[in-house]
Amino acid sequence: MASTKLAKPASAPANEAAEPEGDPLPETLVRIPTEHAPTLHAQTENMEAAAAEDASMASP
Repeated sequence: MASTKLAKPASAPANEAAEPEGDPLPETLVRIPTEHAPTLHAQTENMEAAAAEDASMASP
């Protein structure tokens, strides 16, 4: 992935150039919009209920 190899500025101290031990952590931050959470949760529940109803009607 291109974002994992970022260029270091020439003025960076030598101690920052060393890679940390262990697995690297992802550098991507995702904002979760909480103002839509109740609406999306209700939609998901309705879709799951409809799918369960369709599945029960398809069975003899």
